[in-house]
Amino acid sequence: MVSMQRIRNVARRFDQYRRRHSHLLEGLVYKLLAMIAPATKTHFDPQQLDSILVIRSNKRLGNVLFLLPFLKALRQQYPMAKIELLVARSWQAELFCGCALDAVHVSNFSFRHLLKWCRLLGRLRQTHYDMVVMPFRSSSDTLTAAFLHSHYKVAYHHPLHQSIFRHSVSSAQRLEHAAFSALKLLNLPDAPFQWPFTQEELELLRRHNLAKNRYRIGFFRGARGEKILPKSYWQQLVESPLLQRADIEWVEILAPEAIDGLSINHTWLKCLSLRELAMHLAELDLFVSADTGPLHLADAVGAPCIGLFSHTDPVIYGCLNVHSTNLVDTSEAPNLAAEQIAQHIQRLSSSYAA
Repeated sequence: MVSMQRIRNVARRFDQYRRRHSHLLEGLVYKLLAMIAPATKTHFDPQQLDSILVIRSNKRLGNVLFLLPFLKALRQQYPMAKIELLVARSWQAELFCGCALDAVHVSNFSFRHLLKWCRLLGRLRQTHYDMVVMPFRSSSDTLTAAFLHSHYKVAYHHPLHQSIFRHSVSSAQRLEHAAFSALKLLNLPDAPFQWPFTQEELELLRRHNLAKNRYRIGFFRGARGEKILPKSYWQQLVESPLLQRADIEWVEILAPEAIDGLSINHTWLKCLSLRELAMHLAELDLFVSADTGPLHLADAVGAPCIGLFSHTDPVIYGCLNVHSTNLVDTSEAPNLAAEQIAQHIQRLSSSYAA
């Protein structure tokens, strides 16, 4: 019987193929749509920005989190401007409640929710923005921007969408982390990749950390596509003789669709909201995961992380916390690396040894 994971991988590869071979039609569609609401000014003046709309309607947690430095720097650069954000799903709005945004809109961009997307466009078209900016290239975001009224439409240069984003900026040739690449688009100052905790959340974290008496290691087994690691990998790590100590507590972060955890011998944690998950991750002494959303959330809240990269480049997607480690493992026998990680954790947790 074909597994659902394999079906999803096949569908994902087909979608990648479709995108590579439909670019000519896509470019023609953008040229036609560019006539609906073209940018009204030819010369981009960054000093004359009083209303800004940032479009990032990506459904993936990690990709959306990488927007945090851009939004922080944008607010620092334009403290008096009205800054709004467009995201893909309603659950993403809570990610940015501490980013001093004036509004967060939800696109619901999909065939299933086409009517909702059209209604949103109708509301947004009532505002004439000084700038509509797309920090990361996206076909759906380009399509959305085509309908919006703005003096300037700004994005990194790409031959397909230059008819929509007439104020294109050439991108740097060197590799750069995804969380910081967007800053160059508007020459924004450097900003940290940091989760915006509220004062109440920070005080609660301080009290919890004072009461903690065990070294808490969190891990997440989920991932997209080929990045997922087998169950045996995690079993070898959790059951490593090096880490069988009374002062270590294992905490498994469960995906929303998960039924049960790896073992009954450690804590399982399934959170109802991302802010709740962020709080629990911040209380961990270490977090281990493949390259996926919870890893980047743990990194943003300041938890020391071990990121396991098998199919993606840590230079672009790796952990940024100074206390974190990015490990690349492209071998066919990843269990060999599990023991290496156990040795690394043993060194990190030595101060908690009995």
